[in-house]
Amino acid sequence: IFYAGGGGGGSDSNSDASGGSGGGGNASAPIGGAGSVNTGGGGGGGGAPGATGGAGGSGIVVLRAPAASGVGFTVTGCTNTISTAPNGDPVATFLASGNVSLGEAYSFDYLVVAGGGGGGTGLLAPGSSGGGGGAGGYRTSYCAPSVTSLKLTSGSYTITVGAGGSASGDGNPSIFSS
Repeated sequence: IFYAGGGGGGSDSNSDASGGSGGGGNASAPIGGAGSVNTGGGGGGGGAPGATGGAGGSGIVVLRAPAASGVGFTVTGCTNTISTAPNGDPVATFLASGNVSLGEAYSFDYLVVAGGGGGGTGLLAPGSSGGGGGAGGYRTSYCAPSVTSLKLTSGSYTITVGAGGSASGDGNPSIFSS
């Protein structure tokens, strides 16, 4: 799975401009494609004068605890889930804003991706096209030796999953509130 790819730049030559592999939207004449949902991908740029850029993709928040910790937690929000990784680690995935509640203190690895920016609108001049939207911000402790996991005490924590930006708009932050 890839996250936080930039959107493709607009083109008024009826050819697609591919977005980044992290969910970035493609740009094709005339309207830019949307960034992929829950990847933080940027929207594709508008491909003709005055053509609208695509919306950015929404973000995602993922928490993972070591299986050996015996962690017990719950999540709220109808699209948020708890699953088990192949090695037995419990994984909480937030596709929408919600809460995670812990019965005890645990250390979690995390992935937080903000919503991607919307693709630019083509200027009202011949040959002008909009630029691709930027990828959502990305922060993780997975396989990152210089970043430590997050130590949380028992209680409830708010998770905000950032929406993607509308055409020519900024994406919104994803937040794991402590």
